[in-house]
Amino acid sequence: RNRQYRDIAARSAERDATAAEFEDARRAQRERLERLLTRWSSLTEEHARYASTLIPLAQDRTAVALASYGGGGPIAAWIDARREELALHRRHLQVRAELARMWVALDTLLPRTRHSMEDAP
Repeated sequence: RNRQYRDIAARSAERDATAAEFEDARRAQRERLERLLTRWSSLTEEHARYASTLIPLAQDRTAVALASYGGGGPIAAWIDARREELALHRRHLQVRAELARMWVALDTLLPRTRHSMEDAP
């Protein structure tokens, strides 16, 4: 009878250890998901800011500098404006690439649903 109790106690301890490991893994997965969702949100906002504000303003500055050059102003102003505009385009592409990586990471963590890359910005 004592042997039965020891076996039951051992199995119960194994079950408790397995449950604790599962809970730790679930908690870690949830924390990772929350970090990814926070980063996704931040990148989505940054992407929108580049597309709606930063790049159009840089394009306007480039156009003004080019018009100034056409009117006899220095070409250096246009070169600087164009360089800044291209740097913004490059950073915008980097943000989009990071968004794509976040999409893949989230896709592997979230339960299977009907979604596609068209859903991503």
